[in-house]
Amino acid sequence: MFSVVDKHIESDTLMVGLRMSELAKLYEQFVQLIKYLVIFQNYFMQFLYILFLCDSLVWLSKSYQVILIIAVGK
Repeated sequence: MFSVVDKHIESDTLMVGLRMSELAKLYEQFVQLIKYLVIFQNYFMQFLYILFLCDSLVWLSKSYQVILIIAVGK
């Protein structure tokens, strides 16, 4: 792909030789990809936060088992 673009740049036929109308569609798809990546990042960060909370609760339950038993009432 890059070699084709370079060839058209050298021969000064970039606008004629390549379908630049497709560039708008490619741009829209790139913007959509970025949006998906941002959404994925947000979900991933929430997932990591939940894992951290669960890990903290497991650590607390092991460290303070007597306190949790008293708090639950068993």
